Amino acid sequence: MIKGYQTLGGLGSSLEKIQSNIEDAFSPLTANPLIDGKLVKLNIKPGEDSSVFHGLKRAFNGYIPVKLRKLDGTPVALSTVYEVESSDESLYLKLAISGSDELTATIWVF
Repeated sequence: MIKGYQTLGGLGSSLEKIQSNIEDAFSPLTANPLIDGKLVKLNIKPGEDSSVFHGLKRAFNGYIPVKLRKLDGTPVALSTVYEVESSDESLYLKLAISGSDELTATIWVF
């Protein structure tokens, strides 16, 4: 969980003004649920569900596949990564793929 920006008091008007500007700039970033996530890597085999521990300490809001590669490191031309229903979304993201090759997937979970 990303912590919000906190200002400190008693620093003088110039520093408090700077803190106010920083807070205005960073508050929208820390409030965005997409930013509060983790990058996880897993292997996915065709026809099998793959679970990955995401470590968010809460149910995830979503995920974005960042990189898909075959096990030899070559890029994947056509493959779909999709979510499979999971009994414990607070700890795990369960995914499956369509396609014929086993993949290494890098996923942003938020």
